[in-house]
Amino acid sequence: MPDATSADETRARALTYKLQRLSDYPVIPSTDRLINPYLPLGGQIVLAALPKTFKTYVGLSWACCVATGHKWLERPVKKGRVLYIALESYHGVLRRKEAWRKKHGYSKQDLDDIVCITVPINFAQDGSTYNAFADLATQRFRPDFIVIDTWFKSTAGADVSDQAEMTAALDRLTVFQKTLEEVTEFKDSLPQVTVLILAHTDKKGLDLFGSIAQFANCDVLYMLNRQEHALEVTLSCMGARDIEEPADLTIGLEKVRPYPCQGGSSRPRRRRF
Repeated sequence: MPDATSADETRARALTYKLQRLSDYPVIPSTDRLINPYLPLGGQIVLAALPKTFKTYVGLSWACCVATGHKWLERPVKKGRVLYIALESYHGVLRRKEAWRKKHGYSKQDLDDIVCITVPINFAQDGSTYNAFADLATQRFRPDFIVIDTWFKSTAGADVSDQAEMTAALDRLTVFQKTLEEVTEFKDSLPQVTVLILAHTDKKGLDLFGSIAQFANCDVLYMLNRQEHALEVTLSCMGARDIEEPADLTIGLEKVRPYPCQGGSSRPRRRRF
């Protein structure tokens, strides 16, 4: 046991290992949601699927809803600032944001709370998160919701099948997330930062591509399933902690006809209802 002097020193600093008892809670707290019931506030959520199964469509629709406070398929949403790390076809992300905006009747300025970066924050390397935090601080932007599209491109140089390397990358992500939560100068910020990771599955679409550590460290794992050529996908929860697993949800999409792009061309885009 520590002596009296060391005990006094311990009391003088913030406790790292604070003991908590059931009697500390007159009411047992419930897990709050960013989007009810799908995204736990402050959680790390993985959305995994094969290519061309609308991962970006679903992730971006969640992001647009958070940035505007718009209900997602009539589900309640907390409004907040969104950082979208767009590492696959940024122009495609822009077109989908524009389609979402027009579909739901918002102005471009209404979506100013969703910002994109196209340079990866490399969670496989020390230093990248510090640079990202510094640049966000310089531009006075503290996100409440971070969408990483995709995890593979945010861990360049790492062996995605190596458990130690993936665990280290996720640890850096968690430190980045918690460091952002310590920024309290913006009074309208949400108390916790939520992270959505868009990830690839194996070729069969049954398991995450890479180390199982990616699943072990996330709070919720969702997978998307799309029948070939179908304009709908099924969102399935494969596992969750601290929340009840939501039931499968079929999400319909529609084609938005057409809207002009720079240069005078136009293309039909698929959109979520």
